[in-house]
Amino acid sequence: MSGDSDEPRTGADRIGVVCFSGGKDSTAMLLRMLEIDDPERYPIKRIVFADTEFEFPELYAYLDAVQEYLDTHHAHWNLRIERLKPVKTYHDNFYGKMTRGNYAGQYRAAPFQAYPCYHARDAKVKPIQRATRDADVVYVGIASDESHRATNNEKSGTMKNRYPLVDWGWTEDDCFQYLDDLGIVNVLYQDFNRLGCYHCIKQSMDSWHSLWDKYPDLYALAKEWDNEARRLTNNTRGLRQDYTLQELEDKF
Repeated sequence: MSGDSDEPRTGADRIGVVCFSGGKDSTAMLLRMLEIDDPERYPIKRIVFADTEFEFPELYAYLDAVQEYLDTHHAHWNLRIERLKPVKTYHDNFYGKMTRGNYAGQYRAAPFQAYPCYHARDAKVKPIQRATRDADVVYVGIASDESHRATNNEKSGTMKNRYPLVDWGWTEDDCFQYLDDLGIVNVLYQDFNRLGCYHCIKQSMDSWHSLWDKYPDLYALAKEWDNEARRLTNNTRGLRQDYTLQELEDKF
């Protein structure tokens, strides 16, 4: 290719991609950037949501609600929330076998809690990396009170990342208040402090309790994964290391 196509994109021509999770921070970041309505400063061409396929039903409903909000209040941006699928399913990873290290030949089963989750890697990190490969700017919703998580370096592949909430000094509470003022807070925050897969190995005890109390059907599914993980690993590893989910249910 030659000519103008080789010239670096500038201003509003830049490809900006919003990493959207449906959580308070990324939602507040997205809507505030659109409200500022300055494509030179915040060029936004795509909104991508990495679907783990283990989200709460309310989250999928929230994606629809945010899309409706975009269509109503920011229609001139002509943006759609794209739903990215995992590059490898949880099922395939779960029943796959490890190929190296001390556990070579054994089923992966539930992710190890001491390491990055294989499903987060294949359902979130890799799909977003692919979706932002040609981006000039990648917007990530990290609040200012968690600014230590914001990185920009070659090693982690985050040189394109921008953190508007950190730039604005917006805390998590500020994001809540902003969304509340707009009337578009995710209802899941009534029961959970953090959002993610309903059977996430890293969720807190309070989160497990909320799952058991408010979502018994999903807790039952999580319990099936827990039982299966323990079967595959000779009862050495499940979704939690301190209790089986049945023991946790009895405790609750």
